[in-house]
Amino acid sequence: MSAITIFSTGIRQDSEGRFCLNDLHRASGGFRKHGPALWLANLQAQQLVEEIAKDRTDTGNPVSVIRGGNQQGTYACRELVYAYAMWISAKFHLAVIRAFDAMQMQRLRQAVLHQPQPNYMGEAWFAILRHQAGCTMHRALARALQIHESTLSQVLNGSGYYGDGRCSTDRIARRVMRVFCAKQRVHPRQLSLV
Repeated sequence: MSAITIFSTGIRQDSEGRFCLNDLHRASGGFRKHGPALWLANLQAQQLVEEIAKDRTDTGNPVSVIRGGNQQGTYACRELVYAYAMWISAKFHLAVIRAFDAMQMQRLRQAVLHQPQPNYMGEAWFAILRHQAGCTMHRALARALQIHESTLSQVLNGSGYYGDGRCSTDRIARRVMRVFCAKQRVHPRQLSLV
């Protein structure tokens, strides 16, 4: 499976995370004048490879050639992929930038989805708050709870001081129970959503 797709062509990666310039060449139209070997032969590309090699903190080379097998091709780091795409055309360069941006956004979304939630999000008072937030505009809900709208957003999103545990949610839990469950005499920490 390829990490990115450009113009319906999957771009393979090697074990070091470099991208296959041959796949990019195919995605750009496959014209002989745009071949990876021709690009790597020009002085500007060689200087860029040298600069990246000097600047890299890991031991991997910015360019690698694999001969034979299913993975055969010329593989290059992300910076070289951008330079190669720019060398081909402005249209192709833009397509590569957008594909890499989309890949980065996907990784960010996955990181957020796998991020552990604060413990208070498993408590009953939070379920009540989340339900009320879905039914009410945040400004009105914050006003009803007598808290700032940014505080409400932090608690609902599990971010800021509340999400990382620097602030306690006890005061907000009491207010949620008092405002929305006034007839019940149950302490919010006694409730559980399990």
